[in-house]
Amino acid sequence: MQSVQKLEIPVNRWVRRIAIAAAVLVAVIGFQSGVAVAQCSGQGNATLVMKGRTELGSTVKFKIGGAGHERFKLLSTMGAGPSEIPGVGTFCLDFSAGKTVVASGTFGPHGVRSAYWTLPDDPSLVGETFAFQAASTDPEAPNGVAISNAWVFELSDVGASDICTEKGGAEVCGVASIGFIAPVYIVEPLEEPADVRVCVSTGDDPQSILDEVTFAWSPDAPPTLPLVSASGRLTVTKITHHSDAVVVMASLDMSDTASGRLPDLVRIETSVGENLLVRELDTVCGEPLFVGKKLSPFYVSDLEPYLCETIDCPLTLDFETEDDFATPLDNGQDISTEPEFGVLVAIDSSGNNQGAAVFDTTIDGPNAAGPDPDLLVGLGNAMILQSNDSPTQSTPGYFDTPNDSARGGSLYFDFVYRSELTSIDLIDIDTGPQSAALYLTDSEGRQRTYFVPAGWTGDVEGDGPPGYATLDLTTLEDQPGFASTATASEDPGFDPESVVTLEVFFEGSGATDNLVFCPDIP
Repeated sequence: MQSVQKLEIPVNRWVRRIAIAAAVLVAVIGFQSGVAVAQCSGQGNATLVMKGRTELGSTVKFKIGGAGHERFKLLSTMGAGPSEIPGVGTFCLDFSAGKTVVASGTFGPHGVRSAYWTLPDDPSLVGETFAFQAASTDPEAPNGVAISNAWVFELSDVGASDICTEKGGAEVCGVASIGFIAPVYIVEPLEEPADVRVCVSTGDDPQSILDEVTFAWSPDAPPTLPLVSASGRLTVTKITHHSDAVVVMASLDMSDTASGRLPDLVRIETSVGENLLVRELDTVCGEPLFVGKKLSPFYVSDLEPYLCETIDCPLTLDFETEDDFATPLDNGQDISTEPEFGVLVAIDSSGNNQGAAVFDTTIDGPNAAGPDPDLLVGLGNAMILQSNDSPTQSTPGYFDTPNDSARGGSLYFDFVYRSELTSIDLIDIDTGPQSAALYLTDSEGRQRTYFVPAGWTGDVEGDGPPGYATLDLTTLEDQPGFASTATASEDPGFDPESVVTLEVFFEGSGATDNLVFCPDIP
């Protein structure tokens, strides 16, 4: 352990506060019932989620939440507090024997960072108490410092857990809570308002209900969210309506029950009117990501959740759907109005524009008569920064005229898991003030930078197709384009398999598509 150091945190900075979108969309792995794992409250808007097994030599994952663009530190001590730092606040850590800085850095726009820590593999430490807690700058918190909840547990011996199983040769633990996405396809016409019911039961006995919630819903008069069941365990967090589907997002937390965990197999029934989706989920697999298709009002998905099998990497984010690979995205959709993404990656933006939006690049598509013929490259949906010149939304959440900003700005992709990025398509990096720069930041704050000069893709309208090009994110070699060459550099020690943020900066207009990456899901 290192000696105690005062947490140096500046307090006089104002930043935008950004909600943590991913919290309800990914499963939160629980902890062994035989090992005491406690939480301790902090102050301000900071959160800490721990995921993994509290055994000798095991690696645990932390998800740290706070205010966007602020600085943070994740600290660990042997023994629990409280400990008071004058002018900062009270920690649930024991600083008397020193502390370890597990991770430090700056939050991305969404205020979420991941960190990993391998517990000691020293048998003499079995039974010793370990505590973890995060702190970050936050102008709205007491003393300008937000202090997260703490995780406190006793280190156990290998194999002490009794709720782990083996999948594909790897041992994985059960879960205390899950988030799930249910795309209910509308086969039977809806009456308004429609009754919506979400029911979770044990997989081998549908009559053994763990929790349920029922409410009236109408696309014109949606209920106030979140909706919470009487027990407080089941929460409906988001409902989106598309032409042929209603997508319900919810979470279930069983940590306050006697077992403190979900059964290994659960059955999730989600109905909207007479339309029903039924899903059996093996909870020990971790990440319940569903894909559905129209078959009948009674539908059982045939796609296994991630982690039940090896992920078929790389994945391609093509903006035809959100990153659940189920919820469709539509032309002109405003991505800044609510957190559409967040299962594997969250999206944010900055600059003199209206924020991130979806643009259909189909040559004879809905934007063929619009102001951006230079984006009609035939890739389907792409992501743009919407121009301030076209702010109108006759339908809330959708721009009437998708139009990329000539003033440029940045798109931010914050990855829920450390990821390896393979490539990305750039559109309309043509002559004029049209350059781009991409910044890949790893979990230690080190960066790889790509500079893409004007003329790299050409202009599909003036120069002919294709009007876009693929930038290889795995190399530092020069990458010649249509009329210029992209170059790259990186900080010493940059880890390409541990990227947590990608910033795509546009000097002027432009778009991006087909982000290819592989998440490292523990």
